[in-house]
Amino acid sequence: MKTVVRRTCLYRMVAMLLVMFCLSLPEAVGETYTYNLDGSPYMGVWDISGSYSGELYDLDIDYTVTQDTAGKITGDGEVTGTLYIEKYDVDVDIDMTVNITGSVSQKNGLYLVKLNIKARGTASFDGGTYNASASETITAEIDPASKEMRGTVKARVSSKGYSASDTDTFTVPLPDADMNGTSTLTINYSGDKKLSGDATLLISNGDSYDLIANGSYNEKKDETTLTLKGDKNTLTIKIDGTTGEIKSLKGKVLGQKLEGADITPTP
Repeated sequence: MKTVVRRTCLYRMVAMLLVMFCLSLPEAVGETYTYNLDGSPYMGVWDISGSYSGELYDLDIDYTVTQDTAGKITGDGEVTGTLYIEKYDVDVDIDMTVNITGSVSQKNGLYLVKLNIKARGTASFDGGTYNASASETITAEIDPASKEMRGTVKARVSSKGYSASDTDTFTVPLPDADMNGTSTLTINYSGDKKLSGDATLLISNGDSYDLIANGSYNEKKDETTLTLKGDKNTLTIKIDGTTGEIKSLKGKVLGQKLEGADITPTP
């Protein structure tokens, strides 16, 4: 009988210890939130990818560019037409292919575009056709209201020992009518003190980018901190543990810095 009592007491002590251990475990956290990023200064995400067509120095220029997740631009196209060079009082027929590199970035709330264009082909004048080359440097800014790029282009054309250069301004609409700088961020995460999950950033042209979420929950502050990482895209956010509001957001997406606060989740 004494042995049974001792065993019963031992079982009760073990059970009590297990209960106390379970009560001391941090409460599991699991949430899904969606946020609308309004595209305002410091909160816009712009992708200028697409096909452009226009006139520059009386020449027809057609080109297509692609913007990657780091905001780097690559592209190609062609320049054709007749260019009058006042310096030599001559009309030059231009036929060139172009190669384009550049970048999109955000600085002081402005969305900046830089493009370097290298062209090679032929120039016909004075009854002959000759090898020709050209270079252009474009410095522009995205106007969120009109959804246009506006800026300055510096160009230089060379052929058969002759050269000409000029600087001009330009305005060109973005090729995707839906691109307006807004985006939608959806986050799923779970865990206790250590959190993990995933996220998706959907930008206004319909393209989406997957992110991996890792972070932690601070019970004392009732605050979740997450780092979202994808292909050259990174965001660090702090979320109110009760309301789900983003208390702060910082990072870089498609080469553009993002910074914001007090972003409430959608219902």
